[in-house]
Amino acid sequence: MSAYSICNLLIKLGRTTGLQEKVNMFYACGQVTDDQYAELTNTLTPTTDSNTTDTADAS
Repeated sequence: MSAYSICNLLIKLGRTTGLQEKVNMFYACGQVTDDQYAELTNTLTPTTDSNTTDTADAS
């Protein structure tokens, strides 16, 4: 099983505490490709949509 597959499985299981640091190490050691690193990082990084408005603030 590859490092990428293991990381993907951990993400699916919700076991992401400290996983970004491990992904960084796998990337630095050449265990994951550029595309795999980008995908894992995007999955682990919470995204915010700057175009949404908070209706609770509307008066």
